[in-house]
Amino acid sequence: MTDPSPPASTRNIAWIVIVSLLAAVILSIVLVAVVVPGARENVISAAVLLAFAAGAALLGVLSARRSDQPQRWALIAAGWLALAGALPLIWPGVVATAAIAWMAPVLLLALVVWSTLRVRRELHSRIRLWLIYPLFAVIACAALGGAYETVQETLDRAAHRMHGQLVDVGNGRRLYLSCVGSGTPTVVLVPGAQRAGVLTPIS
Repeated sequence: MTDPSPPASTRNIAWIVIVSLLAAVILSIVLVAVVVPGARENVISAAVLLAFAAGAALLGVLSARRSDQPQRWALIAAGWLALAGALPLIWPGVVATAAIAWMAPVLLLALVVWSTLRVRRELHSRIRLWLIYPLFAVIACAALGGAYETVQETLDRAAHRMHGQLVDVGNGRRLYLSCVGSGTPTVVLVPGAQRAGVLTPIS
């Protein structure tokens, strides 16, 4: 009589995948909500990417030590995620650049496709059908959504061009400035002071 239960190694890899994913989610929540609450966009992005890099690294290490199905793809994915997480910390303004808006969705989608092919080859467990593949599908949809948003913003800017320019005011911040007219006194329109704007004459 055959035993229908899966081998211990298959059960181990399933739990390893679940634990690694939960660790990544919990770590990202802790970093964003506790360690760097209210931080700027580049820090939040870096925290989430580094948390999932840690989860992928955990998957690669545990699968090699605790099962007969080492997930080497997870270590490579962890390296890419760690690099992507370090970039916003080294270059805070990268999240606001037009180049990253075009490149990030393409690179993320490429990583998902590559990881899916490697998972199909290296992971022999039902966990890939009801957890890994759906997770990759969500990430792929996010990448496609980011690409769609970038295209729409580009089309909107082309259709509704704004006068003026963005001026660097330091600390990675930029302020939109539209300067028109000539003569004195100079009048500066400052929005946001509980009214539509504040007219400030400068002599």
